[in-house]
Amino acid sequence: AELRATLAESGITFELQSVPPLVTEAADRYARRTLSIKGKPTEDKQVDFNRASDIYLFSNVIKSVTLPSGETKPRLTPSEVGDLRDYLPQSEWLRLVIAVTEIQFKQAIGEAAVSDADF
Repeated sequence: AELRATLAESGITFELQSVPPLVTEAADRYARRTLSIKGKPTEDKQVDFNRASDIYLFSNVIKSVTLPSGETKPRLTPSEVGDLRDYLPQSEWLRLVIAVTEIQFKQAIGEAAVSDADF
């Protein structure tokens, strides 16, 4: 019980929301603009491109962050998401990546279900 209380006091809570494909496309444009890439990224730029695109996407998917102090911060900027990625332990960042992937996957399934009028 004591460990759980300590973790609750030191934990960061994220409120996530799904975003439409338009935001995913905007994330790719953001990455191209940030890295000065025209067209498709080359193999040597792919990792940086994916990181920049993810950072923009996450800045839209993360609706708010509640800090251990209880302060709630609204939507993060891409720069803040980049800082968060560098700050969090890798295992915690991966948990956030999985949560964002799941919410986006569920949104895509829901969108596909209602866009097909074959029922």
